[in-house]
Amino acid sequence: MLKEDSQLPPLLVRGCLTILFLALVVVLIDQYLRGWVWYPPDTVFEAAGTLVAALAFWGVVATVSLQSRELALQRQELADTRKELQRQAKAQEKSEQALSEQVSALHRQADALTAQTAAISRPYISVRIRVQQDTLLILEIQNTGKSPALNLTMTLDKEFHIMGVTESERIPGIHRAFSFHNTIPAFSNGMKLLFPLATGDKLKGSSPDDPLIPLVFTLTATYAYAGQQYSEVHSIDLRMFNNSFVEQNFELDRLTAISKSLESIAKSTERMSKEPRSLS
Repeated sequence: MLKEDSQLPPLLVRGCLTILFLALVVVLIDQYLRGWVWYPPDTVFEAAGTLVAALAFWGVVATVSLQSRELALQRQELADTRKELQRQAKAQEKSEQALSEQVSALHRQADALTAQTAAISRPYISVRIRVQQDTLLILEIQNTGKSPALNLTMTLDKEFHIMGVTESERIPGIHRAFSFHNTIPAFSNGMKLLFPLATGDKLKGSSPDDPLIPLVFTLTATYAYAGQQYSEVHSIDLRMFNNSFVEQNFELDRLTAISKSLESIAKSTERMSKEPRSLS
């Protein structure tokens, strides 16, 4: 706009000089045709007024032209400003979107860290089958996590009678145990529950749906920790122990034999001490 405004004085000067030149040419031609006769003063004043009016008209035309140019420049400047604002708005929108994505990523990382921490510190109820005394199968339930399981409830989907003995023979099945019919307020980490099932020879004549010794059954454990409920389902299949062998613990067998020998010696010594001694 400064460049366009600086063109105003030269334009007016050129316009004025052009009008004066044309007026002088007209006067000279008229004088030449009239034989160089001077006009009266009134005529001179009229010519001067006409010249001033022409100059004023030229000034108005120049002003309108300059204002139109200035308005065009202002419109162009407004258009450029609008485009710049649009670019800034798009850049701001992209920046906000990137910031939102960063915040979402931080939230996901925090959730993942919280879940990882909970997974490390929460309780876990594990179920496995132990083989003891060579052929006895024992159901072992243990909290292998780092925290106690609160309000633990355990259920079996089938009845299991120990050694296949019915309840009429006064040996309750494990499905009648206290732990499977009551809520345990706190099952500490590392705590174990052991339930005898049956010996290997009892499994040979059994089936997955046997009413006394089912070879396949399910144990469901439900508990709470840190305000959340957990439910774990354990499928137990005793068929894998059919036709299998148990690793022998020779050291344990040797210690057992030594213990029996010492027990036999102790009984013999006690019996001999009670017998009356004969006098020779």
